[in-house]
Amino acid sequence: MWTCLMWGLELVPQVTPKQVPCDKTRKVFTESWGMISDGPMGSNYTQDSHCEWLIK
Repeated sequence: MWTCLMWGLELVPQVTPKQVPCDKTRKVFTESWGMISDGPMGSNYTQDSHCEWLIK
């Protein structure tokens, strides 16, 4: 699945990332831009999940 984001006047194609469950590690994001969501609709985190993200 592809989505396009408008950056200035040019289109920037972006591949939609695969949904991956939390794996008890810290995900570090350092990109200059991006999209954050709470996951697919109707989907919940499993009990005792440990999810951590650091945006630098």
